[in-house]
Amino acid sequence: MPYVDASNPTYKVSSRADGGVMDSGSADQDVLITDRFGHTHAPGLAGASKAGAAIAPTAAAGAAAGASPSASVVANSSDQRGGVSVTTGGSGVGTGVLVTVTFANPFRDGNARVVVTPTNNAPLSTIYVTKTTNGQGQVTGFVINASVAPATGTTYTWDWLVLG
Repeated sequence: MPYVDASNPTYKVSSRADGGVMDSGSADQDVLITDRFGHTHAPGLAGASKAGAAIAPTAAAGAAAGASPSASVVANSSDQRGGVSVTTGGSGVGTGVLVTVTFANPFRDGNARVVVTPTNNAPLSTIYVTKTTNGQGQVTGFVINASVAPATGTTYTWDWLVLG
């Protein structure tokens, strides 16, 4: 997507969300911003583009979370920083994938680092995190894995930060 340098070197102004062209000096709130990681944001549109497409990451519980688990991304999370919560099911918990977080837009720099920190009773010594990439080497998200089966019916939460 072509963009024009803005006064802030961290952000580049792209185009209006409705496909129109901005004139210089436009105070239009329907603009898309592309940050230095290649992620597109729509300021003032509360996590969605004008067309309604989600720009927030998503979470999916894995098999290690047991039968009927739930997983969600914490409100106001972005690809660059956020939180994820998984509640294990009442039975069938095990080792392996607890939760997978998928970014709305992959990070173009395959060297981006994903830092994950437990925020409640999530045991640090029994989990490990792997970042996921696509065929172009872009970072597309991360997976939180359990090396020891988690407790049943328990909610675990983590925060993340992507450094690139």
